[in-house]
Amino acid sequence: MTTTLENVPAGEVSERLASRGIAPNKRVTVLIDESLEDVAERARREAARRGLTPEAYDEIMKPLS
Repeated sequence: MTTTLENVPAGEVSERLASRGIAPNKRVTVLIDESLEDVAERARREAARRGLTPEAYDEIMKPLS
């Protein structure tokens, strides 16, 4: 049987599952719905966290655009 929860904020997933009686140790698969812009922004933040300058990041990404 499959249970689908849609458009749930990430912080509420555990609470929603618990309210349906799903045990906290039950294995689940979560599909994250993200736009390409969301993924690119997360990659940019991670690159900056690792010390890559915005200019260097843009240069690396240039062939992809």
